[in-house]
Amino acid sequence: MDRIHRPDSRPWILAGSVKIEDLVETWAQNQVMTELNVNETNLKDIIKNELQIDDKMLSLLEKDCLPSNLDCEGDDEELYVAYEKTVEIPSNVTLETLRLQKQHIERYATDRCYRTACLQSLRYRNQLIRVDKNVDLEVDSIATIERPVAVLTVQLYRPIRFSTHFGNTHRYSFVCDQELEVLSTQWLTELRDTFTCVSDISNASDCSANPKSALSQTAADVYKSGLFFINNIFYNDMRNQLNRDYSEPIVEWARSPERGIGPFKTSRMDETKFSDLEIQLGYPYLYQHQGDCEHILVFSDIRLLKPSVDSMDSNDYPKIVSTNRRTQVRCGMCNLNTAKWITFENQRLPENPFFFCETCFYSFNYDKDDNKVNSFKAYPYLDKSALL
Repeated sequence: MDRIHRPDSRPWILAGSVKIEDLVETWAQNQVMTELNVNETNLKDIIKNELQIDDKMLSLLEKDCLPSNLDCEGDDEELYVAYEKTVEIPSNVTLETLRLQKQHIERYATDRCYRTACLQSLRYRNQLIRVDKNVDLEVDSIATIERPVAVLTVQLYRPIRFSTHFGNTHRYSFVCDQELEVLSTQWLTELRDTFTCVSDISNASDCSANPKSALSQTAADVYKSGLFFINNIFYNDMRNQLNRDYSEPIVEWARSPERGIGPFKTSRMDETKFSDLEIQLGYPYLYQHQGDCEHILVFSDIRLLKPSVDSMDSNDYPKIVSTNRRTQVRCGMCNLNTAKWITFENQRLPENPFFFCETCFYSFNYDKDDNKVNSFKAYPYLDKSALL
């Protein structure tokens, strides 16, 4: 897969893979748990031992590293928050960075397309950041942990959509749908059960004949198969005896030497912990479910569990850190309420598909006896806002 993704040419992919179990063992051998017991009393002694310096040098470092030394005269606390509140940059500047910054601010204020592109380039664009206020701040709780535990930050992206207009194919940008934190001691199935996609909570069949019983069974209840593809290994969810092995045709296809890809291995998702994985930070892996719903999966960070900051309750993990916010779709009839239904092949409507709220859906498509007025297909419409 490296021949396809070319990780050497992508600076956001960390060079070299990391075996999570070996990394945790390295932390344990280096007595990292001692460093986690740092407090105001022994902080200076730990710094002196680590840097091999005396008290005089420590005092000098403490003086130079004061937060007050990071402030500059004339700093505006809102300078980096809102462009309209920035200081005026002179026109006759010779510094290249200021000239480009002035050009950027002027174009940001006047060019709507440029402003949209700038906002889309932000990492946490339009995301809901979850703040955990129930973190146990007692340092004494570290005694209950016998060995270090790694925390992995996992990003799951929206499925990539393609659209073709007049022979030109347009690919939409990559958008992080959810960011989660998992423990190295947890199973892969726990991550899958925590992440929720819109295709899982929707109804997979035509509900126009009996719309009131549409949400009695979701697509996740019918199609329970899924897989993770990480480091040339397919991890299939085979907890249900009716689940399908999505990787079987792919592995068979890759066995031909003419493909120039593979070989691939398979394993069970419910028998693999994150500590068993060998990953590369920033590398695009795959989560596939509902047949052809494919999400890019990226491990963006790995660190040690910190008792003074992180929750020590294993039931809190996998923990959703942030969720992408989506604009709600309004009803095409009243343009007031949020859309709850989507219809296809309705000859009485000017657009296909068409979105309805609950009230307009029944009043326009059914008579008083709940009989369909004409032929069409109806599905419950659930966007990401239904998950918030």
